Amino acid sequence: MLEKLKQCINDGEGLTVEFKLCKNELHNSVFETVSSFSDRYGGYILLGVEDNGDVEGVNPKSVEGMKKNFANLIDAYDQMMDFIAKHTLDRFHLIGDQSVSLRSKISCCSSNCLGN
Repeated sequence: MLEKLKQCINDGEGLTVEFKLCKNELHNSVFETVSSFSDRYGGYILLGVEDNGDVEGVNPKSVEGMKKNFANLIDAYDQMMDFIAKHTLDRFHLIGDQSVSLRSKISCCSSNCLGN
């Protein structure tokens, strides 16, 4: 495993490898990377590593809290995906012949409400 980590660092960042300094806590960019990786091929997020590949390390006193935060993130993401999968085919009928699905509401919200 150590050799794999060294190789990832030597190869640098790419489609499936991201370096995050994060010495004491997980930054928002970690969560954005998780989302990005989940839309593609998966990948490796190496904490305690600068963008140029210098290894700074993670504060040992922060490791447990960081692991809990990461686990909570993944759990929340899984719950959201389960909800979406369950309801994307549901139709909500409005007055007249109009109908709207949750899928279109999510798409609308992600592009308009989040500033994307």
